[in-house]
Amino acid sequence: MWWVVVGVMGLASQSAVAAETLETLMVKHSNVDINNDGVKEINWLRPLSFEVPEVPKKGVVVVLVESRLLGTSRGPDTTVINSLSVLRQDMVNEGFSPRFIEASVYAGAIHQDGRTVLALRRFLKDVRANMALKGCVLVGDFPDASLVRRVMLKDEHVTKVIGGTQVTNAETLTIVSEQIAVRADLVLSDLDGNWEALYEQGPRVIKDIELLPGFIEGTPFPYSGQSFVSYQYNTWEATYADFFYIGDESTTVTYNLAGDAFVSIQSVNDRNPELSSADLSLANPIAQPEIEVTRINARHVGVMPVVGGPTLDGLGALAADGKPRAIPVEPDFGPWVTVGWARNAAFERRLLLDYLARNHRFRTGGDRLLPYRTGAVRSKDLALHGPAELAEVLKQADPTNFGTSQVSDNAGLETFIAWLKTPMTLRGVSAHADWVVTNFAAPLNPVATDASIGGRPWNWRGRLVSPTSYLLEPTTDGVGDADVRLYRTMWENQTLANAGQSFWLHHGCSVNSVSYGHVPYSSDIYGYLNNAEAILFYANALEVMARAKVYNDVPRGFGSSVFASKRFSSAFAAYTKADGADPVLNSATAPNAIVRRGRTLDRKRSYFWGVLGDLTLRLRY
Repeated sequence: MWWVVVGVMGLASQSAVAAETLETLMVKHSNVDINNDGVKEINWLRPLSFEVPEVPKKGVVVVLVESRLLGTSRGPDTTVINSLSVLRQDMVNEGFSPRFIEASVYAGAIHQDGRTVLALRRFLKDVRANMALKGCVLVGDFPDASLVRRVMLKDEHVTKVIGGTQVTNAETLTIVSEQIAVRADLVLSDLDGNWEALYEQGPRVIKDIELLPGFIEGTPFPYSGQSFVSYQYNTWEATYADFFYIGDESTTVTYNLAGDAFVSIQSVNDRNPELSSADLSLANPIAQPEIEVTRINARHVGVMPVVGGPTLDGLGALAADGKPRAIPVEPDFGPWVTVGWARNAAFERRLLLDYLARNHRFRTGGDRLLPYRTGAVRSKDLALHGPAELAEVLKQADPTNFGTSQVSDNAGLETFIAWLKTPMTLRGVSAHADWVVTNFAAPLNPVATDASIGGRPWNWRGRLVSPTSYLLEPTTDGVGDADVRLYRTMWENQTLANAGQSFWLHHGCSVNSVSYGHVPYSSDIYGYLNNAEAILFYANALEVMARAKVYNDVPRGFGSSVFASKRFSSAFAAYTKADGADPVLNSATAPNAIVRRGRTLDRKRSYFWGVLGDLTLRLRY
């Protein structure tokens, strides 16, 4: 192979045991099969060719680069390698001690993503034990950790059908599981937590239950040590695979031949099985990250349009100039012919190189003449967090130096586009969303909207032009969503060329979740057209902080942490720290079962969040 192995020395250990070098640790954690099933979680870890020893200054940042991106058997991809070398030098210039490591990990059909995460976690734990590890940036496609949590909740004033009978104003007990994050980098960043013991490859079927207790109405429940029978209940099964199981409830439910449910409550308090002893001592016991972890992965959005059906001219979706074209289709087949998206390795590399180039331009003063300010936008649902409120949260990241915030409210797609084209360093979005789209109202004038994004949108809609002519035409007509289609159009047409680079806090639900999370990460459909990654690579973003769940929270400690560190990515650890220090979130000290219910649901909300991009970036250069 053509990568050169060089030794990299770490900081001396504080203990009497001699510190291991990074070179030694890479060898130690190569050819790893942690459960001895014949499937290697890590094939190899080795330094990139440009890697040289550096004396740590601000701490070590491990940059794991997916081997696939560095070349093929025909030779190295020198363009990617050179761009990564520039990134390394930028980090060194800012006082970091980066370690760029080529990583080849399992990417097969067996669904064991979490086990591979654990193998990488063992490596990072060893690095931290031997040197001042600050964080890890994953460049390329690496597996995610999925979190499933099971809790016990009491509800009051319930009106619904339970056990086949309508109940009104009832008190019920629910013992329920939920996949709270399809992907969560907390497992990689919380290096002293008990995550190894919680991994299950599965599949595992969990039987959940909602019940009416079978004792006299008005009897107190639930309490620790209580046992009772239920004759009226609903049950359902949930199947999970390749996950970390946070079994917070302490209950046992059994069933007799008559179908009665016997419930035993060992404790009403959360078990917190993932926590270290230090984290268990917090005012609100939740996991705390020891390092920062971020990702730069263009694979899910490095796609090209593909026509799904026959065209009259036999050509594809793009014209000779590489832009979308009107596609002639046989009228009888027209409604069944659509344009979809297929992953493209060459285009994925192009997106990665573009991100690295934007990163370098920003660090070298490319935005120095643009306004330094925050901005926020809210869609037409006024029940969401207001943009002025969100902008104020962002402004605390640099309250003295930020200029006047750019706020847009009640926004449709046209307003959102104008907001995107307005230069601002720190952006906040308050809108309904999922893992693919952010919802805005469709444009009132699609022709004008098409012009505002540079023309010829990367979105096709069928239209019967005449009885003998059917076209799939590029248009924003009927599009009310901001997603790959919109961002790709603006990126291709350089619509945001004068908007500068920015950091995003997206308040929408599940923006950092993934589509088809039930399959291995290496599958072509896993993470397809991811919302957060579309923003990162197409919308001039340098970092994106978003959650991987349906919820309604804004990270606490955001502004103060970014102000102190000058780095956007510090906000995740700040959120876990702020919630961990808040006794009002501790369900164990709740005065009653209903208050405990709210605290149980809220107390680990920071687990849902993650950060994409380069963790070493500062807000301003």
